[in-house]
Amino acid sequence: MPETTTTLDPTVNWDEVQGNLLLKHLHPLMLNPGGLLERNYVVLKGAAVKRNPTKKPVIVRYAIDFVHAKIIHLFMPLIASGKSTDEIVQLVREALDGNDG
Repeated sequence: MPETTTTLDPTVNWDEVQGNLLLKHLHPLMLNPGGLLERNYVVLKGAAVKRNPTKKPVIVRYAIDFVHAKIIHLFMPLIASGKSTDEIVQLVREALDGNDG
């Protein structure tokens, strides 16, 4: 469970953390300039991690680049099947229009 942020822990971007972070749900703060900051114990990517995969306390930043990656991940099967951007946008509009109630 994420903890309150402190200034003592280093801040890393979400894509510097080992694991499938695209499982994380979107949050409105991710659209803010500073993004969503969460203190967590994680294993960071890199050569040293392979030798000693110790979880370290860091502040993980989830910002607009995370939102973009999540959207691409979600729609990749449709893109790969040849659906155009216009078709995908239309599907999203239809879904949002049907979710008004």
